[in-house]
Amino acid sequence: MLLIAYGFVALAVSTRTRMRALLIVLLALLLPLHRLALGIFSEPLFLMLTSAGVYSLMCYSKGSSSKPLYIAGLLLGASALVRPVNLLAVAFLVSVLLWKRKIAIRQAVLTTIVSALVVTPWTVRNWIVFDKLVPIAAHHGSIYYMTDAEVFWPALLYSAGYTHSLPVHRKIVGDDLELDLKANERYWQRARDNIKADPMGFFGRCVMKTIFIWTYLPGTKGLIFDKPWLFALGALVQLLFLYTSARWIWERLRADAPVAWIVFGYAVYSILILFPFYAESRMLLPVYIWLFGGAANWVLERVSSMIIPRSLVSA
Repeated sequence: MLLIAYGFVALAVSTRTRMRALLIVLLALLLPLHRLALGIFSEPLFLMLTSAGVYSLMCYSKGSSSKPLYIAGLLLGASALVRPVNLLAVAFLVSVLLWKRKIAIRQAVLTTIVSALVVTPWTVRNWIVFDKLVPIAAHHGSIYYMTDAEVFWPALLYSAGYTHSLPVHRKIVGDDLELDLKANERYWQRARDNIKADPMGFFGRCVMKTIFIWTYLPGTKGLIFDKPWLFALGALVQLLFLYTSARWIWERLRADAPVAWIVFGYAVYSILILFPFYAESRMLLPVYIWLFGGAANWVLERVSSMIIPRSLVSA
């Protein structure tokens, strides 16, 4: 199912029309379907809202109606309710567009406000229930185990990132997942202690985890869990993917294409800005599908130029 979906996406980006871009958003929903075999997950909804929000930003052109920007703020704000990783995505993306003078200051501010208004009711609800500021979620298990070498290395090397399968997790955390505020404070306290004691070690583990999640196709961790040869094959595929993605991004950035700045901005946000806190493959699904579209487009352009001589095209 995953490979079929990627094939459809490659066909969808063979032209640069907005309808084809919208088709990528719809087809992207197929990517996490294999996760639904074992339970109901939020990845499809998160992927849909994020991709639709990025698509709305792409639909805006300077001097036209600001409606696509506000729709993007609405959609990305809703995506933050599904996955808190997108809480600051709108502010970061409009900052990139503002830096490149693709939007006005007033539009950037209003788009950010629209996104914040979507999240605000849930934040108010948390304030009433918990009597403290909890913007969206209370659980910070990722940063907790990335600061703890005792948990991190066994999780990375032997459990493919699943900390809950390790005996040390039960010793430190307890028998339950413990998503309440008291457990959250314990996570944060242990994280603060670990970072203070070994800041460079924490940074190094963050880098290692980020590299690890880019060595296999997002969502295929279960397939490679007991098959090291698949992991090695996936790493080679990922290197090729990252190379073609970088070439596409670089060429579009040199042409000052708004679509490239938007995709590049979200890639920087989700990969570099948040990696110490949310270094998980499921968080990369939105940027992954857009980078894959760009990489496929880059390859198809070169394949077509090899089949059809440039002289015939220009004629």
